[in-house]
Parts: sequence; C-alpha cells; structure tokens
Amino acid sequence: MWLGCENSKDLQKLHGDLKTILKNLDIIVDSREFTPHITIARDVQIDSEDIKNIKLPKFATIKKPKLFLYQSKFTKQGVKYKSLYTLKG
Repeated sequence: MWLGCENSKDLQKLHGDLKTILKNLDIIVDSREFTPHITIARDVQIDSEDIKNIKLPKFATIKKPKLFLYQSKFTKQGVKYKSLYTLKG
C-alpha cells in the first residue's frame, strides 16, 4: 500500500540525482518509470469498502528535508532493512 504524490520537476530532479549517485556506488537502479510515492505497508489485504473510508491527513511542507535510502531484502524471517545513504537538504 502506498501514497502517491505530485510528480513535480523538483522530484524528477531528485530522482535523477539519486540514480546518478546510486550508479556511481555500483548499486543497481530500477529501470521502471518513476512514480513518486511513500510505501506505508507491504503484503496487505484490505477490503475495498475500508479503502473508501480512509481519511488522509493534510501534509505539511518539509522545512529541513532529509532523505534516507534503505535497501530492503525479503527473507524467511521477514523484510530486513539496511541503511545505505542519508542526504540532508
């Protein structure tokens, strides 16, 4: 389950910059079209009626942004996360 957001020029630039950084670190980059979003849950089953009743909060502007890049690996014990990079705005 994820929340999408506007695909602005700033997000496109951030995405391009991140791809360059990752490639320079020899990290394989996803070749699919960029869809800006925030993942809020994985492997979720939810009734379509429940989805209709979700009230989304109003999001504030981020004053001092930080971007954290994590690697997620699916294992038999669940998803394991590894911090790869932090970018401070």
